[in-house]
Amino acid sequence: MLFSLVPLLALIVSVLDLVLPSELRRDIIDWLFHAVPGQTLRSAVDKSVSHPGTAAPLVAIVAVAGLLWAASGMMASIRIAFRVVWEVPGPTYVRGKLRDLLLVGLAAALILVAFGVSVVAQLVAQAGKGLSEAAGLAGGAHVLGTIVELAGGLLVCFLALLVVYSVVPPMQVRFRLVWPSAALAALVIEALIRGFAIYATRTSLNHIYGPFGAIFTFLLLIYLLATILLLGAELIAARQPPEGRQE
Repeated sequence: MLFSLVPLLALIVSVLDLVLPSELRRDIIDWLFHAVPGQTLRSAVDKSVSHPGTAAPLVAIVAVAGLLWAASGMMASIRIAFRVVWEVPGPTYVRGKLRDLLLVGLAAALILVAFGVSVVAQLVAQAGKGLSEAAGLAGGAHVLGTIVELAGGLLVCFLALLVVYSVVPPMQVRFRLVWPSAALAALVIEALIRGFAIYATRTSLNHIYGPFGAIFTFLLLIYLLATILLLGAELIAARQPPEGRQE
C-alpha cells in the first residue's frame, strides 16, 4: 500500500498533463504535494511520472496503463484490509481487480473535488480578509483565514472518508454508521498532518539514516494515516449488527 501511492499520484499527474492547460495543471499539482510535508513524495513521483505530451502515443498509452495497474495495488490493499476487518470472503481476482481500477478513478475524482473545495476556501478566506482589513480588524483576518483553511481541510477529508467507508467495505453499510467514524477519522488525520508537519520541520532523521531519512519520515506518515483509516473501519464494523454482516 505504501509504495502504490507513488504510481497512483504519478498516474493522476500524467492524466492531468493530457487533459488540462499547463497553468491549471501546475496549480493542482502544487496543491496536491503541498498537503504532504517534505519533498520526498514529489521527488518520487517526478521520477516515475510519464510525460505523454513528449512521448510517442503508444509509449504514452503503455506508460499510463502501467501506472494504472500499479496504482490499483493501493486500492487492492485497502479493499483486502477492509475484507479482513469485516471477516468476509473476498471476490474473484477479476472482479476484485475491476473494482480496484474503479476505485483509482474515484480517487482521482475525489482529488479534483478536494482541489475545488480548497479553491473555494481560499476565496472565502481572501474575502474575509478584505472585509476584516476594511473594518480595521487585521488580527481577525488572520484568525478567519486559519479557521476557513482548517474547515476546508476537514470537509475535504470528511467527504473522502465518507466515500471510502461507504464504497470500499465488502458489504452495504448504513450511513448512520459511516459518518461518525468518518468525522472522527477526519479530525484525527487533520491533527496528525499538521502535527507531523511541525515534527518534520523540527526533527530530522537524516543524521541517523542519511539520505534515506526523508523517505522513512514519509513512510511513517503514510503508515499512521493507514492505521487511522483502518481504525475507522474497525469502529464501523464493531457497531454494525451481526445480521448486517452479509455481502
